[in-house]
Amino acid sequence: MAAVVGHFGVVDYIVLCTMIVFSVVIGIYHAFRGGKQKTTKEFLLANRDMNPVPVGLSIAASFVSSLMVIGVPGKKVRKSK
Repeated sequence: MAAVVGHFGVVDYIVLCTMIVFSVVIGIYHAFRGGKQKTTKEFLLANRDMNPVPVGLSIAASFVSSLMVIGVPGKKVRKSK
């Protein structure tokens, strides 16, 4: 089975557009919903009321994400014989 690298297919575009629309909808929802975050301190530090578990998971996800962005594009794909 030959894999095509570097070309988007119909399914790829559907997944990409779905993710973009989903992200935009979440952003608009939270923008208009209004929250109790009124100051920069409340927004950036969660009013110092966050549980360490989600903070740790967020930091780990950011770290792994950045490694994937840097490392995966350089990986060569080998064809099996």
